Amino acid sequence: MTVHFRKPTQIEVPTEAHAEAWAAEFGVSVHSLLTAMRTVGTDAEAVGQYLAAFREPMGAYVDQMKARLDEIEVLVERLGEERRSIVSFLEGFAQLQRTQRNQRMHAAAGSTGADLYTLTVTAEGGSVQDRRDGGVGSPPVRDVYRAPQGSSAEIGDTVYRLLADGRRRSLHEILSFLEVRGIAAKGANPSAFLSTLLSRDERFDPNRRDGWGLKGRP
Repeated sequence: MTVHFRKPTQIEVPTEAHAEAWAAEFGVSVHSLLTAMRTVGTDAEAVGQYLAAFREPMGAYVDQMKARLDEIEVLVERLGEERRSIVSFLEGFAQLQRTQRNQRMHAAAGSTGADLYTLTVTAEGGSVQDRRDGGVGSPPVRDVYRAPQGSSAEIGDTVYRLLADGRRRSLHEILSFLEVRGIAAKGANPSAFLSTLLSRDERFDPNRRDGWGLKGRP
């Protein structure tokens, strides 16, 4: 004998277990089931129709969001490529500017190779010929383009050797000399930094008209 069970037409949830069973029947959460029952009542067919109507637009919306996400990911990838291209261009442009600036600084200092060599030797003492020949008591001339960037003390000592010939020089000339030696003044404003550094060093004497010199020198 076959026994047929008729599906209930009314939803009853006297216990949590009943609510979970009916929620599983409709494929929704218990919260969604109870919300539907408060809206349309306990009729199983009405509740089912309500939940189906609710799921369909949400399902379509979810599909739209997934499609939009795919579009965004493609856009992000394209923007990433564009960003890398722009960064590469800006880095190359910055390098070109640094090269052109160094060339202008060298030109302002009269920087042919021989001029730079002579300027360095004169600032550090000794004749050009003695220094080239490695004369007694004359250390070899350092490559002015490869000198490491110095500390404040090294900057002061380098400027001192530059001004030892007795000729006063402007901040621009001093900065140019430091630049070609590979020694950069610190900070966003190198002129202000160098001026402050030299002002605090008792060896140097500023003159608004003639520039910087050594104290005790004409």
